[in-house]
Amino acid sequence: MKIIGIISKSQIINNKKFIGCYVNYFKKTCKKNIYPIIIPEDSDILILSICDGIIMPGGDSVSEFDKKVLEYVIKKDIPYLGICLGMQVMGDKLKYVNNHYLKKHIVNIKKDTLLYDIYKSNKISVNSRHHEAVENTKYFISAVSNDNTIEAIEIKNKKFILGVQWHPEDLENDSLFNYYISKL
Repeated sequence: MKIIGIISKSQIINNKKFIGCYVNYFKKTCKKNIYPIIIPEDSDILILSICDGIIMPGGDSVSEFDKKVLEYVIKKDIPYLGICLGMQVMGDKLKYVNNHYLKKHIVNIKKDTLLYDIYKSNKISVNSRHHEAVENTKYFISAVSNDNTIEAIEIKNKKFILGVQWHPEDLENDSLFNYYISKL
């Protein structure tokens, strides 16, 4: 049995705090002997020690907890998949972009990268729904869009630490989740 921790953002609705995540994360990770669990952003970081992998989905802003999660997975070499905000936490600075919200576009993937190993191509079509993007990072940039927006970041010499700016959980027949699960 493998456990994937999905980091959840809280929301206040009608003065009540809710935690959760999009059902597509569960659909993409509920496989034989794989059990996704929700980890609220105000959890003790030690909860991550029961996880064989971590997924950090999108959200509105990077929190201190998000940064601690990234530090923890790097230190412990736990497979990490960052999606949208989950990739942005890997950046040093963010910038505003006005042409990536609800758009499909091409991503140019560098060879000799984890992302190239997953997709077996140097170009893929992706979906976007973000207004911010990573301006710079200390980690390896493995893909950019045609307008040079950073679309994927990875940390070399780790089992699997990858962030993507798009939303593979919403794409049919996308191979990213299956590849990630194979690395647990």
